[in-house]
Amino acid sequence: MRVSNYSDANLNDASNTNFTIAHPLITIKRPNGGETYRSGEYYPIHWDWTGGTGNVAIYYSTDGGINWTTINSGTTNDGSYLWTVPNVNSTNCRVRIVYANDANAYDISDNNFTITTTQVTDSIMVTSPMSNDNWILGRDYYITWTGTNTSGYVRIDYSTDGGSTWNQITDNAGNNGNYEWYVPNVSSTNCRIRVSNAQNTNANGISGTFEIRSSGKRRR
Repeated sequence: MRVSNYSDANLNDASNTNFTIAHPLITIKRPNGGETYRSGEYYPIHWDWTGGTGNVAIYYSTDGGINWTTINSGTTNDGSYLWTVPNVNSTNCRVRIVYANDANAYDISDNNFTITTTQVTDSIMVTSPMSNDNWILGRDYYITWTGTNTSGYVRIDYSTDGGSTWNQITDNAGNNGNYEWYVPNVSSTNCRIRVSNAQNTNANGISGTFEIRSSGKRRR
């Protein structure tokens, strides 16, 4: 950067060292891999961002990111968009979000998710925690979910090994869409939450992978 006197260009000064102009950063939170969405229903797309304002464009792919179809070419960059899922069947779906003013600032779902036209009569989707969330042990957080044709009570479990084994939190939570959980004294970067219909545990929803950690800087 150089600043010069308007009347005398010989009077000037320049930055002593180089500096960097960084691209805005977008990070997709959901869908980020492993979810199952049903055609014709509404699901939120969530993302985090730094350094950018204005609009973003949102796309989806059904072939793992080879080809892209526009969802919205210019929606507000506020971290959330309610998506009407199209009438397609694929297990290789991904979402891409691009900053409207900088095509180099974008993110793509880390892994594939599923869109199905099959109508499931009893289903649950965990909406919090989301993929890549960081929860602090010893604090209270709300587990949240949505359900289709579910009623009565739900069972809630947590895993610290990506879903290989599960630990029960409760087996009789009211199916009202949220449950306040006191996070136990565990530490893992591979945690998941599972919410199941207490009367039919085959009807369940599993969160994306998140981290439980002690307070302080996040591990790298």
